[in-house]
Amino acid sequence: MQPFRRDGPTGAGVSREGSAHMADLAYALLLIGVFVLLALTVRGLERL
Repeated sequence: MQPFRRDGPTGAGVSREGSAHMADLAYALLLIGVFVLLALTVRGLERL
């Protein structure tokens, strides 16, 4: 079994594109979550 290696763009290993897509997805979900939380907060304040 070969040890885990982190190679560059020409080799195997963790690809930069894959991690970049995951970062973009996580950022989008975080942004959506913040807006949902903000909307729920505003709705809660309207009831006061």
